Amino acid sequence: MQYLLTIGLAAFICTKGFAVAEDEKAKALFENLYAEYLELRPEVATRQGKKIGFDRWRDYSIQGESKVFEQAKEHLKRLKTELSREKLNQKNQLVYDLIKFQYEQELEAYQWRVHHSPINHMRGVHKEFVSLLTNYHTVDSLSDAQAYLKRLGGIPSALQGVSTRLDRAVKNKIYGSHQTYTRIQDALQKILKSLPIADNSSEQLFFSDFRNKVETLKISDKDKQALLKQAKHTLNKRVHPALQKFLTKVKKIQAANRSDDGLWRNPKGKEYYQNRLNYFTSTQMRASEVHQLGLREVSRIHGEMKLIKDKVGYKGTLQEFFTHMRSNKKFILPNTDEGRKLYIDSLEQYKQLMKDNIHLAFSRMPIAKLEIKRVEPYREKNSSAAFYQSGVPDGSKPGVYYANLADMNGMPTYLAESLFYHEAVPGHHFERSISIERQGVPQFQRYFKNTAYTEGWALYAEALAKELGGFKDPYSDFGRLNWELRRALRLVVDTGLHDQGWSRQKAIDYFKNNSSFPMSDVVNQIDRYLVIPGQATAYKIGMIKIQELRQLAEEKLGKKFVLAEFHDFLLGQGPLPLTIVESQVMSWIEMKGR
Repeated sequence: MQYLLTIGLAAFICTKGFAVAEDEKAKALFENLYAEYLELRPEVATRQGKKIGFDRWRDYSIQGESKVFEQAKEHLKRLKTELSREKLNQKNQLVYDLIKFQYEQELEAYQWRVHHSPINHMRGVHKEFVSLLTNYHTVDSLSDAQAYLKRLGGIPSALQGVSTRLDRAVKNKIYGSHQTYTRIQDALQKILKSLPIADNSSEQLFFSDFRNKVETLKISDKDKQALLKQAKHTLNKRVHPALQKFLTKVKKIQAANRSDDGLWRNPKGKEYYQNRLNYFTSTQMRASEVHQLGLREVSRIHGEMKLIKDKVGYKGTLQEFFTHMRSNKKFILPNTDEGRKLYIDSLEQYKQLMKDNIHLAFSRMPIAKLEIKRVEPYREKNSSAAFYQSGVPDGSKPGVYYANLADMNGMPTYLAESLFYHEAVPGHHFERSISIERQGVPQFQRYFKNTAYTEGWALYAEALAKELGGFKDPYSDFGRLNWELRRALRLVVDTGLHDQGWSRQKAIDYFKNNSSFPMSDVVNQIDRYLVIPGQATAYKIGMIKIQELRQLAEEKLGKKFVLAEFHDFLLGQGPLPLTIVESQVMSWIEMKGR
């Protein structure tokens, strides 16, 4: 008997040793793969506070596209051949599954590379250059300043890379919407006017930023002047001509495309759209299913809105109430600096309200602080009403909530509260900060992105804020429902535009007639959906899944359910694909219920 016990114990230790060895091997492989991943994506590294490829841009050309594909194929092969998933512990199995999921998506997306335009007014190198250099490229040393200059000098090559992919798209009769080229031109012209070559410019985006950063360096004045001279020369002689050439190409492409139709008009457009839906929602829902879900949600939310309409004493129909809310000047602050300050002040009040009550729903708080800022003039026109910009993992750089206050008529006050909770607290600021601040987590998991989770959480956070004492004013609560309605409308409109042959005008009319958003905002939304197909559907689909999982946890755990524990677990896992989120929560419920 003693002999058998000894043999059994030895076998257990041996098996345990193999398992530990496999996990250690997995950790090393995960980190190696991520280091190689960042080598091809230096902008991603810069946003994470790392100085990998600090002096260059990613390869935006067709060849660069191929490099990403080959890396994904190689990394997926290494994952499967070098590791045995069943021998890994649960945490490493999760990372394994995330890496596998990400690279399989990249391989699938590569098959559709000729079916989309590489630039639009929402996303593109023309915005990346300014955003990355001014907001993320730190200058702590002379070498950092020199890296900044090399990146400036690399702008023409990056633009040329994008140009080759634009040419390929045109050759395959793939265009962005006519409207998007108008908006791209506007952004490019603003950047061009900001360069030092325009001596009357008061907004010298690159040069002013570089000068301010160089001034903080502990180097000689002679070295500083040399750096600034080189920057001005690069901007005048290289960057300005390259941007001008790129602007000319955009104009030429627009002239050849007068259509604002969705993907359905393109070769294999509906099939490509289904790929985009699967990518952004991390589900297998068909376009027709998404459309019908949207119609049901619009009807449900309209019912809740009618209750508030009646509560405030409005006697007309809901559609008339939409018009009333859209045109009521009491919700519009002056289109002046004073009005903009009042708007920012109201956001600070919502921030304080959540600070006072957030402990009711969370035990874990972000390390990063939150700042509230106005969107810079160069990107106001083509930016959304508000957005969040993450800090860095060590909390040294705060997260920033940006409000687009270019036109106060488009920022009614009754919509401000819910928008803040979505983008800031307890929305994106909590979700993104807690994810990247996690210690001892492989970087692939730490920085993994999933739209349905990320945006689903932020929309869920709007409803959660009501539980935490928000929306005391019925008009603000109507605004909350209006924002949720916006995400339900997206399910209808996005699928309508790209799968069901809707025109741009039909989409605008449907959105306007079923919500109270200002007309300028409605148009901006539709133009967004036209150029990033599928993305906007992820919000509502993600929110619904999170709400379903919370309800399931409450039902299964009963008195053992603690809201803060549920949220801490959910955010602690990071932005997982919805199918993996569900399996993780089911395991958590089982563990808590023991």
